Amino acid sequence: MIYENTSTEDEDDENLKITLEVVVQHGSLITDKFVKEIDLPSYCLLILIKREGSDIIPRGDTKILAGDNLILMTNLNREVITRELLNEMTTFTSYKQ
Repeated sequence: MIYENTSTEDEDDENLKITLEVVVQHGSLITDKFVKEIDLPSYCLLILIKREGSDIIPRGDTKILAGDNLILMTNLNREVITRELLNEMTTFTSYKQ
């Protein structure tokens, strides 16, 4: 029996995953926040935190620190928007007066 591929290209892209790594900068929106306080979209999953040579499996009560490397997984077709979101969350923001 021969099976025909009936999936569309968009469906295939939705199933393909990519991992991204970002560094949390001092003064970013998520510095000193707990994982449970970070509002990640449903298509993005924080899978690992690299901190000072250690690998940490993130839990809700894990605190994000400046200098942490965050490893996240997302759908390939959402890579650009995910990178933009992560950039906003992890880069320095000016101090409010």
